[in-house]
Amino acid sequence: MTIKQSRFIRRLVEKYNQTDATPVVNPCDKGQLATKVDTEPSTSERERMSRRPFRSLIGALQYLAMGTRPDIAYAVSYISRFAEEPREVHWNAAIRIVHYLKGTVNLGITYKGNSGSVTFVAWSDSDWASDAQTRRSTTGLMLTMNSGPVVFKTKLQRTVALSTAEAEYTAISMCTQEVLWVRALLEELGHAQVRPTTICTDNKSAIAIAKNVGYSARAKHVDIRYHFVRAHLADGDIDLQYVPSASQLADFLTKPIEGKTFQRLVSVCGLKATS
Repeated sequence: MTIKQSRFIRRLVEKYNQTDATPVVNPCDKGQLATKVDTEPSTSERERMSRRPFRSLIGALQYLAMGTRPDIAYAVSYISRFAEEPREVHWNAAIRIVHYLKGTVNLGITYKGNSGSVTFVAWSDSDWASDAQTRRSTTGLMLTMNSGPVVFKTKLQRTVALSTAEAEYTAISMCTQEVLWVRALLEELGHAQVRPTTICTDNKSAIAIAKNVGYSARAKHVDIRYHFVRAHLADGDIDLQYVPSASQLADFLTKPIEGKTFQRLVSVCGLKATS
């Protein structure tokens, strides 16, 4: 089964006059998003941006990102941070997403059949201090079932992490909350999970913090609210599993990824093009 929003994308491309645009291989460019705008906009730039429907475009892109297109979730989340006073660089970044969608109009989430028990796997990832304005980190999480994503999020963390391990541990905490919600939902539907749900992370130090293996002294600055991960690990609700970064499906929810690597992750997580 495949769910997609091809008609909506075609209308979006037409609405923003991008029918003749050249498609791009990914929704965001690392250099473009890394740009920190410190100067005040000129009068002419303010006038140009006042005529551009930035918020309307962002709303349409968010609708897609929350529905069937996790591949654009990071890019949309990033440029949404500038909705209050967007600059031309942010408008260009939004239009680039439209160019990417134009070339992937038939991409959708594909789920495979399953005659066995209903289970799911979670993927948790984080960058570190990449937001140029606040130095907060970005959490990316994905829950997959029947070879396709059923929950996916990209979110700026509320506090500044002092290390990659702290950022990754914060992400695991957020992912655990989603896992518990899905486990409760499945139980209501008659599919109670008898085994711990696996959360895949590519940071061994974060796993050590969760298991309290020699990291308590160095992790005291980690906010207590995240330590409930330990409780649910002990209760058998979750199990943390290390995966190499190359196999981390949530990677493209935390940062821009180039070319073939991005396309490989998108395909592996269950996004397929259908006619």
